[in-house]
Formats: sequence, C-alpha cells, structure tokens
Amino acid sequence: TEPYAAGLWAKWGLYRFGEELVLDHIAVDDTWLVKIGDANKKTDAILDDERAAIEENRFATQMKPAFDLGGIEFGRADLGIVGGRPVIYEINTNPTFATIRKHPFPVRNAASLLFEQRFTDALAAIVISQPPRRIGRTSCKRYA
Repeated sequence: TEPYAAGLWAKWGLYRFGEELVLDHIAVDDTWLVKIGDANKKTDAILDDERAAIEENRFATQMKPAFDLGGIEFGRADLGIVGGRPVIYEINTNPTFATIRKHPFPVRNAASLLFEQRFTDALAAIVISQPPRRIGRTSCKRYA
C-alpha cells in the first residue's frame, strides 16, 4: 500500500449487500499495516475526504468485479491504494458492524448516518426482491 498522507497509511472498508456496494469508512494509522486505525490521527482533511468518499461511494464500481469473481454477494472488502488504484487485501464474508454515535466530529456522524441509510436500503432491497427459498426437505415422514 502507499501512504495516504504524510506519515499515515489508510485502509478503506467497502461492503457488498446483494447488488449494492457501499463504502463505509477509512481507518488511518502510522504503519502500513492498518488494522483498526487510530481515530486520533484523523484530521479535519481526512474526515472531509471520508465524508466525500462515502457520499460519492468511491471505489464501488471498481471493486464490484472482485466480489463477482469470488462469487461473494455479502461481505466487507478491506482495501488500500497502490499505484493510485484501489487494491483489495481481503474480503471478509462474516463482517461485524458498528455504528458510530456522538462522535466528536459532526462530519463523521453525518458520514456514518449516510452509510447506515445505504446499508438498510440495500438490505431492504434484498429482502423485497428475493422470493422465499425452501430449505431442506419439503415433506416430513413419520417413522415408527
């Protein structure tokens, strides 16, 4: 991965819910291996970029083929930037979700709410568009 800003590296989180890809967040840290990130290192400029990226749903179009190639309809991709292009490091098919409330930066709260709205809209679209599936046997036999 390449540095995001002077002395900082970044990891972006992008979710797929059915046909929808939704950018969620940026994590930054002072090492190239950004796992959770250090929220104290997010400057106003980084928070503004995060908000703009979530609003434009940055990386979604570019990352969809990777999910498609893996046959993954639900999961979170962790990605960084290499050579000016987004690169997926992993796709977690059992991601965790956390909401950020009462963050000290209002711009972060607004970005989080936008993600949550897109998340719920995408899940609702899956529920509405998919017919119910039968799981297992359709009949039951009684054994003596």
